[in-house]
Amino acid sequence: MKFEKLKIYNFRSVGQEGVTIDFDENNNFYSLIGSNNAGKSNILDALAVVLGHWKFKKYQWSEKDFYNCQIHDSDGKPIKLRIELWLHESSRFFLENVYGQSDKQQLAGFSFEIKAYEKETDNHFIGQLKIPDHFAFAPNGETLIIMEAIKKKGNNNDEAENVIKRSPHPAYAKDYLYRLGNLYCLDIQDLHKFFNPKGYSPFADILKNYKKDFPNPTNTIELPVTTDDGVQTKEMTNLKAFEMWSGRIKSILKTKMLGEIEQKLGENVAKYLGIPSKDFSIGFTVLDFEELFDELMILNTKENDCVELPITKNGAGYLSVLRLAVIETLLSMKEFPNSIFIIDEPEIYLHPHLERFFYEAIKKLASAGHQFFFSTHSINFLSFEDYQNVVRVCKAKGSTHKHQPTEEYSLKEVNKLENKFLEKGTKELFFAKKVILTEGKADRIVISYLLSDLLKIDCNLNSISIVDCGGLGNLSDYKNVCRSLSIGYFPVIDGDNESSEAATTRSEILNGLNDENYYQHPDCLEVSLGLEKGNKKYSKLLELVTGKTKEQIQTTFPDVQALITKIETFLMA
Repeated sequence: MKFEKLKIYNFRSVGQEGVTIDFDENNNFYSLIGSNNAGKSNILDALAVVLGHWKFKKYQWSEKDFYNCQIHDSDGKPIKLRIELWLHESSRFFLENVYGQSDKQQLAGFSFEIKAYEKETDNHFIGQLKIPDHFAFAPNGETLIIMEAIKKKGNNNDEAENVIKRSPHPAYAKDYLYRLGNLYCLDIQDLHKFFNPKGYSPFADILKNYKKDFPNPTNTIELPVTTDDGVQTKEMTNLKAFEMWSGRIKSILKTKMLGEIEQKLGENVAKYLGIPSKDFSIGFTVLDFEELFDELMILNTKENDCVELPITKNGAGYLSVLRLAVIETLLSMKEFPNSIFIIDEPEIYLHPHLERFFYEAIKKLASAGHQFFFSTHSINFLSFEDYQNVVRVCKAKGSTHKHQPTEEYSLKEVNKLENKFLEKGTKELFFAKKVILTEGKADRIVISYLLSDLLKIDCNLNSISIVDCGGLGNLSDYKNVCRSLSIGYFPVIDGDNESSEAATTRSEILNGLNDENYYQHPDCLEVSLGLEKGNKKYSKLLELVTGKTKEQIQTTFPDVQALITKIETFLMA
């Protein structure tokens, strides 16, 4: 099933105005990006909450889960913490009535809500949090009410109209969430727990497939069996072999003392229950094959001629690799239903090559119908080609907000953008608060120096990226990526109109910008610095501005001073 939007109100870093994440029916993976403490994990948790993730069924909710710890407004009235997950129109379905027939009520999504009890005392509302409500709602947003079949007390008449009465109650989300597919929430803290065979994870689900298959009569084994003619090899099913050997293990463990312990336990319990001891017994037995597997078997790894090591003895990076292998293995199993994966920072503990491999694996699995939602700080989990799948999360006035593409831009040179990233790391602009776009390396080097040494601005601390776009033609694509994610950008371009094509490209880049939002050299940077056009020797360019004060720059290179002034205005906006 596909989602249309996720709406969050008053949940942790999300304020009363709320945050809405929109989903496209054709996209199966979304990456949340943003600075630390922007609220990415809170958005993923909100999705897990409304999807009924098991962790939140036993979660102790408190006022700390409300925005700014406020459960009452200025008038003392309770504030609602509410999360809504809307299904795409193509994924909505009709409920069944009490007779199992199709109902006219359509389920459009699921809501999760908490508020405080209302109790008026001296014109003020006080109280504590109610038990969360988790209901299904209709296309108009109202909670669905269903009729449940109940047998009337004391009525033995078999006629349907006398046996059944209708008891209306809200449609509980838990009764319908199974239709969305399997849900897996993976975070950093659960990395070691992931490999628990009794847990709730892709690893445990792989083993469930094995446990279902174990009793299959096609699973056979040859074992030595003692007969009248001596010891012979006999083929039998694995299940029968297990039962035979577990019986032998039980006999081996059964000593005289164990028998006495069982007898005494039985006699004492019978005495407490007030029944004859001959009518009650207690005895030890061997675990069944599922329980025995969970208790005794452990996943080991072996590389080359090294000794086998249990996974618990491997490092976190190795476990991250194994986790990816488990996910791929599970989803490759036959007839496995579509699944939803919520992953907090999947890049943790992976080196760059495996980060890129993991990202491509996610895209491949998403194309097969599985849905992925993850937060990331890694440029290797982003692609210019997939910028439509990016949700940028930021904080403004203490509250989480989001930006995501609302208009699709056709990037002309996607391959060039990716190649520029591999060459120069320009993909960091996805994480920047402000971006200065330059045509080439010379502008980037000089502007970097002017910011750090002349203006004393730390670009890293302030999340400012200065990007060498590799030519005027690429700059337009970088601009469109910035616009789609509401990242502030400032183009620095040359003014030498050598061709009508270049003039058209410049016009496209500057479209919608006022004079303060870009800088155009009268000719080009080297000419602005008093050099001959084409002299782009970086050491020489830097030598001209190094060690100079603002006043000296203004006097010697007025065009460069104009550039500095406009950049300062852009960064302060």
